[in-house]
Amino acid sequence: MLSKNSLFVILMLLSLRGIAQTPPHYFHQPANVGVNNLFLNDGVSKKFLFIYTQAELASMVSPVTGSLSFDTLFLRSNMSSTMNLTGLVITIGHSTLNVPVNNFAANFNVGVSQVVLNAPNISITTLPGAWNVPSDKWTAFPIGNFTYDGINNLVVQMEYQTNSFPAPFYAENGGVPISVYAGTNGAANATGNTARPMFGFTASCNLSLGADTIICPGQSVTINGTPNLGSYFWNTGDTTSTIIVSSPGTYILTVNGSCGFLIDTVIVTQGVCGVPLINISSSDTIFCDKQCIDFTDLSINTPTSWLWTFREVAHQLLPTKTR
Repeated sequence: MLSKNSLFVILMLLSLRGIAQTPPHYFHQPANVGVNNLFLNDGVSKKFLFIYTQAELASMVSPVTGSLSFDTLFLRSNMSSTMNLTGLVITIGHSTLNVPVNNFAANFNVGVSQVVLNAPNISITTLPGAWNVPSDKWTAFPIGNFTYDGINNLVVQMEYQTNSFPAPFYAENGGVPISVYAGTNGAANATGNTARPMFGFTASCNLSLGADTIICPGQSVTINGTPNLGSYFWNTGDTTSTIIVSSPGTYILTVNGSCGFLIDTVIVTQGVCGVPLINISSSDTIFCDKQCIDFTDLSINTPTSWLWTFREVAHQLLPTKTR
């Protein structure tokens, strides 16, 4: 019998199905930052691409340690302005490269890549702010949902046609070339030391074990948790994203990852399965000609024994028979 405390804990966990704690911003805080006019500047470049490695994502303020669904992209500026951009296209994808190559498309060399914003005309407002304040005065670029897989490097590419007022953005100083840009002549170039704008995003995680299920005696079922979210802890003691169970019960998965703690449960019950469904048929319609009637068993689900019961109705029938 469950104690009151145990019952309370189980009820509390059941009430938290699919709940996530989501930090407001993820952002990279490099050791050295300066203000850079390279990005979104008509006079220099109309296209640029940068890569963040898995290790860098994991070292972000609010570490990215698993799969995430991005919903907003942020850059940081030190001045107030309104940029009126035409033909702004943002593409996000995955890469195995740590350092970009000058062929833009070749950087998206693994997994899914996706155009997350395609705006013929858009106004973006920047606000002056310090580079090292996590949640203050980000410049937001609304994007469509993109799911980072949690196992590869992240690629962000931005391109546009015109910008009426270029604003400087904070960027990393020093390090290896980690961005490429297309100059006004259309040629791709490595940026050198000041290589990458400060980048942040908001995101969400979704842990789902699916619907409750019924199993038959002797059967098992696979319960799949959403992969690549972080560290997995089942109430069975398992630490993988997927488990196989053959017993009824309540199975609880807790994940600790980029979105904090996620909890979901699934209930497995045991049903009565494979019961034969009775179906009896006879081709005889006249009893008196043969003094007997043939019955044929058409039951399904493979019955193994039969108990025939006949009631006397104006005639003498065969007695009850089992076979």
